[in-house]
This record gives sequence, structure tokens and C-alpha cells, in this order.
Amino acid sequence: MEFVATWVGGTRIDEGLWPIAIVTPSPTGFSQGDFLQFCDRVAQFHERGQRFCLVVDLRLTPVISADERRILAEELERDLEKHPGQLCGIASVVSDNVQRGVAIVLTWLVRRPYATAAFPTIEAAVDWARRKLAENP
Repeated sequence: MEFVATWVGGTRIDEGLWPIAIVTPSPTGFSQGDFLQFCDRVAQFHERGQRFCLVVDLRLTPVISADERRILAEELERDLEKHPGQLCGIASVVSDNVQRGVAIVLTWLVRRPYATAAFPTIEAAVDWARRKLAENP
């Protein structure tokens, strides 16, 4: 099956490197409807029944609200309980310490059985994701 880039509102989800999905959130942020649609889209990755990694490019994205962080954490927790072992890692691509801090806060909110890391480039994040997927489950 061939995967392509899709859009949820202004957020691009590129599955061309599946089982690595590259998420580029909209530079204008999420509307509430778009945010919930994005959470549903990520849940669909779990339903494929295979291990995967997310690379999230936060460099042009405004900081998400505390409510959005909470919702995202709850959605991830639910998906992880339903589909253990499938999400191998989340790599954040960040350009400053504020974005790195948001990525760290999300890892605190989710009791995570997956790896996380922050990188300055998409290429470095994708390399890390490939290594995570190559590790034994």
C-alpha cells in the first residue's frame, strides 16, 4: 500500500516514509475541530497493526494550549492502551527552547512506553526514527 501526504486543516501529515509519519502542524495553529480531527488521524495509525514513529516539525508552530496538550496526552494514552507496542517513538523537530519545553511537557503528561527525542532538523529526526524502528520490539 502506498501512503501519501494528507491534510487535516492546515496540518500536513506525510506518510511517504511509512512507518514514519512526518507531521507539520499549521503555522496558524489548530482550530478545535482540526485538533480533534488530527487526534483521530493519529489514532488511525495505531489501527494499522504495525510499529511506527512520528516526526513532528514544531519549528513554525505556535505553542499549543494547556487544554490541547491535555487532550493530546489523553488521546495518546487511550491509543497506547488499545494498541501497545506500536508507537515506537516521537521525534520533535524544534528551533528553540520554548518548543523543546512543550515537547518535554507532553512526554511528562503521557505515561509513555515509547522513546522521545528532540532534533534541529527533520533529517536527524527521521534517522533517529529509523533506528528506533530497527530495534527489537
